[in-house]
Amino acid sequence: MAKYVRLHTGTSFDQLQREQNFGIMPAANPCPAEQLDIRALHFDTALIESRNVKTMLDFVERCRRNEFPKGAIPVINKAVAAAPGDPGLLAARGWLLMDMGEHGDASDDFRDALILQPDYQPAIAGLGEALGATGRFPEAMEVLKAADAGEEILTSRGVVGRQMGMLDISYAQLEQVTKQFPDFARGHQEFAVTCEALAEKGKPLLWQQAAQAFGKAHKLSGSKCAERRRNLALSRLNPECLAQA
Repeated sequence: MAKYVRLHTGTSFDQLQREQNFGIMPAANPCPAEQLDIRALHFDTALIESRNVKTMLDFVERCRRNEFPKGAIPVINKAVAAAPGDPGLLAARGWLLMDMGEHGDASDDFRDALILQPDYQPAIAGLGEALGATGRFPEAMEVLKAADAGEEILTSRGVVGRQMGMLDISYAQLEQVTKQFPDFARGHQEFAVTCEALAEKGKPLLWQQAAQAFGKAHKLSGSKCAERRRNLALSRLNPECLAQA
């Protein structure tokens, strides 16, 4: 295994923007994918030269929020190469690959992260969901049940339940996550996805819950995906549903 390379922490993506003087808009203003693509091309070298984990992860999350995971791939690949012993970077790349549907490669990154830090919950959660996405449900549940039940693990248990088609169980699990961890954006987003699935299966009143949960996820994280799906859920509501809700 390559020698662990410690990167500095503390500098944010926006601070690096100011230092590099590229004149790119601040984080508070979401930007379209083509602008993020330009950011990726200009910032991959600057990010690596900064040797700063937080800066790199800021950029990765910005791309994920804007539904543009491929924009972060050049950055995260170089970051992992520079710091192969950092489980946070490996797990971050795993989640990017999950967004892109590359579940096998994502599993490899999550497993590598867990070799470095066996109790790293984002990697455990990601591995469980990656296994579930490929139909390996017993393995997925084994991975998730063996871990301490923090917000990441509880959310992923609900996701795997949904992957298995157990929507009512997924609903109950994820609803509990939103109550127990009200500031955890991913919990709200995954709860909304399950509400959406149940609404499609003949429970139209749940479109309202889906819209509310997507709205909460967007408020907490700035996710463009959550905002788009909230609007879609609202469009599926009708006066009868609203009257009964």
